[in-house]
Amino acid sequence: MNIRVVILANERAEDHMLWIKACEKLSDKVSYRVVNLTNDKWFEEIQREPFDILLAKPGGVTSVFKQLYDERIYILGKVSGYIIFPSPEEIFIYENKRFLSSWLKANTIPHPETHIFYDLAEAEAFLKETAYPVVGKVNIGASGSGVAILKSEDEA
Repeated sequence: MNIRVVILANERAEDHMLWIKACEKLSDKVSYRVVNLTNDKWFEEIQREPFDILLAKPGGVTSVFKQLYDERIYILGKVSGYIIFPSPEEIFIYENKRFLSSWLKANTIPHPETHIFYDLAEAEAFLKETAYPVVGKVNIGASGSGVAILKSEDEA
């Protein structure tokens, strides 16, 4: 039995290479092709030939591509009903600090206290009354990028 796989690439050419290596190690059992989810005809290309499973490697470098990838994973997994590994839910929390914080809270999983602000006045009020230092993070950013230790209100 041959499992037909579509590897879903992202904006970084090297990110999906581990999926390719794994499929090549199992070449007697697995056939694969790669579709870049950032391309215009991504959906048509996925549907071009039958497949059994989609293997994903979401990016986590920029919020624009993270949002694009998540939207397309949603269409594939939730709307079209395709099997995706990792699951859409796992992909949505990957490298998305806002979503992860809310997901952890909703699932009553202990996690660091997190504050997310969209209103400047609310953020400024928090910064006036909080104890320093605090850790500031951007929403998307891998391997510690976009993280700052803020030692005072002026730094914040």
